[in-house]
Amino acid sequence: MRFLILFILLALVLCEGTEPLPGTTSEPAIAVDNDRLLANTVLLAAFVKGKQRAYLVGQYLRHRYNNTILSPMYLPDETYIQTTNYARTQMTVLTALAALFEPTPAQKWNPNLNWQPVPYDTPAYEDDDFLYYYQCQRYLRLREKVYVSPEFEEQMKPYEGLYKYLNKMFPASNITTSEDVFYLDNLVQALENVGVPPPQWIEC
Repeated sequence: MRFLILFILLALVLCEGTEPLPGTTSEPAIAVDNDRLLANTVLLAAFVKGKQRAYLVGQYLRHRYNNTILSPMYLPDETYIQTTNYARTQMTVLTALAALFEPTPAQKWNPNLNWQPVPYDTPAYEDDDFLYYYQCQRYLRLREKVYVSPEFEEQMKPYEGLYKYLNKMFPASNITTSEDVFYLDNLVQALENVGVPPPQWIEC
């Protein structure tokens, strides 16, 4: 029996500081309602680009593995699909599956729709190996131990001003560790990848 395990992980974090919607000011202001506004902007841009990329992934897998580890049609007994239990990752895997398992003539159930439903699994958060380091209590304990160690605190002192500045610009983020800064940088890069430019102050 052959199995295809399709891993598609997508994490999208929303925060302030991206291009505003049409009709708003060109430089986003830090305002209470800005989170919702920026969330909509980011989602629109990311969802379109993300869907396009996910569909291309499905097409590539079909082209690369057709008639090798993939049968010409979707067969439940040889295919297992798993993604994380987040709405966006589920949307991504559904889009990829639309390209990966287009219905054959025998599977076509609607003459006007070149799509068929394909099931996927979403383990509970505590059982999801895709999020392994969040589940490792030893890792979490050691991380906290490092954060409060004198050596680490000494190394982080030069960046206290940076943390304050980032929290001023992103008041909902609560940036307190170097890991928080890493994820913020990762977010900015992710937004740029889907065509959402960062605010000017980030590039200063």
